[in-house]
This record gives sequence, C-alpha cells and structure tokens, in this order.
Amino acid sequence: MITNSFKPNPGQLRAQRALYSTATNVLLTSGSGSGKSRLILEYLHDLCVAIPGSQHLVLRRTRASCKATLWNQVWAEVLASKPGLKDTLTVNREELTATYSNGSVIKFGGLEQGEARDKLLGGTYLTAFLNEATQFDYQDWTDISTRVRQRATFVGIDGEERVAINKLIADCNPTKESHFLCRLFRDRVNPTTRIQLDNRATHAWVKLHPSDNIENLGADYIRTLEGFDPAARKRFLDGDWGSDVADALFPERWVHDNRVDGLPDGPERQQAIDEWRARLVRIIVAVDPAVTANDKSDETGIIVAGIDHEGHGYILEDLSCKRLPLVWGKAVLDAYHRWQADRISVEGNHGHELLRTVLESIDPLANIHLLNAKTSKVSRAEPVANIYSKGLIHHVGEFPLLEDQMFALESTYKKGQRGTSPDRVDALVWSVIDLMVGEANLRTGGGGSSRVAGLW
Repeated sequence: MITNSFKPNPGQLRAQRALYSTATNVLLTSGSGSGKSRLILEYLHDLCVAIPGSQHLVLRRTRASCKATLWNQVWAEVLASKPGLKDTLTVNREELTATYSNGSVIKFGGLEQGEARDKLLGGTYLTAFLNEATQFDYQDWTDISTRVRQRATFVGIDGEERVAINKLIADCNPTKESHFLCRLFRDRVNPTTRIQLDNRATHAWVKLHPSDNIENLGADYIRTLEGFDPAARKRFLDGDWGSDVADALFPERWVHDNRVDGLPDGPERQQAIDEWRARLVRIIVAVDPAVTANDKSDETGIIVAGIDHEGHGYILEDLSCKRLPLVWGKAVLDAYHRWQADRISVEGNHGHELLRTVLESIDPLANIHLLNAKTSKVSRAEPVANIYSKGLIHHVGEFPLLEDQMFALESTYKKGQRGTSPDRVDALVWSVIDLMVGEANLRTGGGGSSRVAGLW
C-alpha cells in the first residue's frame, strides 16, 4: 500500500491551486528553499497515478545538474515520503526515467545541444517542467511548448471521462526584468514582440517565500539569506525580479552561453575533481581576503579556477564566505589540496604578512603568491570581461551568488557603492588574470609579490 506523508506548506498550497487550474503555463518563483521544486514533482506524481499512460518531462539546463539536484535529491524525497511507491515503479537510473505500473512515465534530463536534446524533444508529453528556468531562453521555451501536446484522458469524480490539460511548468529564483519569463508572466506580453497576450488566463504566476517552508529549513537559513548583499537578498530571499544593469561589465549571456556541466555532489565529487585535474594544465585558488567577519564585513572571495591546453579558462568552485581568517584560511588550503592546485594567489593589499602568517600557520609548505592591486576593481575586471566576451571562460556549473555580483557590476562602479563590495568577482578576476595573462606578462616585485603589466 502506498501512503503519503507530504504536507504542503502555505506557499505550496497557493501554488497547488495554480497547478490544478486551467492555466496551460505556470511559473512558480521564490527565494531559495521555498519548496517549489518538491511541490511540482509531487504534482507530476499525482498526475501519473490519476492519468494512466501520461508522459511527463522534467528538465534542467544540463543532464548532470538534473541528475544531481532533481533525480538524486528532490525526486528521492518524493519517493521517501510515499512508502510502497518504489515497489510499483520501474526505475531506469541510466535513462533517468520512472515508469508507473499503469504506463505513466516521468523522464528527467538536460537540454544540451545534440542527440540527447533531440531524443527528449522527439516525444510528446502531457506536462513539461523546467527547473531553474532562468537558465533557458525563449527559443528553448518555444521548442519545449511544441512537445507538450499528449492527449490523455481520465475519469472524473462524477464518473465522466475528461481530457487532461497540457501544462508547461517552470520554477526559478528570479533574475533580471529583461528575462523572457518576467515579460511573459509578470508583464503578460510576448517576450519578442512586446504585444499583450491574447488570453492572459493561460499564464499563472505564483510567488512563494522561504519563510513559508521554515519547518523544513535549517535554523539559521533565513538569517543567512538576510545577510546577503541587497541584490542577492532581493533574489534569494524576497524572490523579486532585479533591475537590469545598463552598463554591466559581464552580460549574462557571456556566462550562460559558455557554461559546462557542474561537479556532482556526494561521493562522486572527488572523482570528478580528479578528472578535471587531468585535463587542466594549471589550477589556482584565488583569494580576495577580509580580515574581519562581523555583520558589516566584506566577504572573503575564494575562487578555484584552471586553464586547459587550448587556453580556455574554467571557474571550478566558489568557496567565498564571511568568516574569520583562520576559518577561511582552512577552506582555502582544503581546496588547494583537494584540487592539487599549483598555488594560492592572494590579494595582499591589506596586511601582507598577516595573510601569509595565517595560511602558513595551517600549512607551512603551501605555495602562496601575493598580489598587489594598484588600480580599481573595475580596471582589473575590464580585461577579464574582454576574455569572457570571446567565449574563453566557462563556469563549471552554476554559481548564483558569484554570478549575481558579476551581472550587477557596472563599469562606473566605485568602492562603497550600494554598500557592498563585489569580493567574489574580485577573486574571480584575480584567478583569470593569474591564469590567462601568462607568465611572460608577469613581473615579480619586492617581497615576493607580483604585478601584471598594464593592469596595475
């Protein structure tokens, strides 16, 4: 017998009404941790049980991220909440499919270009679910919508046969107001033509909040979100669309168009790190340090990055944090050893010897490379932005807090603006300069510090 221990929270109940409405397009937005993805997979499970033979598609930008996040985590939670369900399913872990005894199927996957994409979009579905949908573009949305056309019937509570409603469902932490999802669901206009939708009732938008899901979150999670910088807090706590930055140094497309699959979580992670190490010729851990760790302190930016034989750079991990030097120092050295990095590159403007002492007190043999910044953050970031514009830098997975800082950084930025320093971006900038400017352009100054010609 299958039982169900899932109890929707208040926000999920609001969203549930939209999912069961006559709307054919549904968007759930929220801050982080509101339970929207879990609710949608619960909904798809209910459809599978109620509508025999129904077909459902669950997508993220990449198959690897879909498997790591939705299949291994959220779908596993759905199964765990329903003792007995596993016994009625045929699960194919290679194909990422769950087949019910009545013929209903949920397929999980990614929308990369190539044969896998063609295979997924070759079927027809009753529903499709795009998780973290801001990673998709309007062409993806259009392509998928043409596949949501399966005709499926079920018997209503009145005993009459009914035709199920096809739905295209998406969830996300909102990004910028220019994103097609904001245009489509908030503004109710065609994202391309800006013409008002003919029938606005076909599009339902529900906004959730992490506080709705407080019973399922860690004790300090909301407090952590409240401590983010204003742009990140607006996105990950309040779940609001952010204003577009007209003069952004790093347009979003430069990151999204060149992203590659992220590292898996769990026991497979170290194996993936070893595989990346084998294909990269140089790896560094770059640090933009903060000396204090109170509520008003800057973060310590910590970025792991590497370069391959063809001169392409890869952002491997963002380990940035707001911690005391001994704590972030341990995180830096753990990454240094985990990746067997060539060196640790640290901005040394604020207390060269203190920084070296902190790191060497933990590991006296670490290769520590101190850098002096002679110009502004923007001046250092501009040549790095130029490298991004050429498609030569790839983010290995998604780094939401880092990328929010990148997309918000304007060429007119000055220290102290908006009350927050983009320390994650600064660490990224140091990593790219160290890796991709080249040793021929490095000159060593006194005391072991280095400067990149033309940038300081």
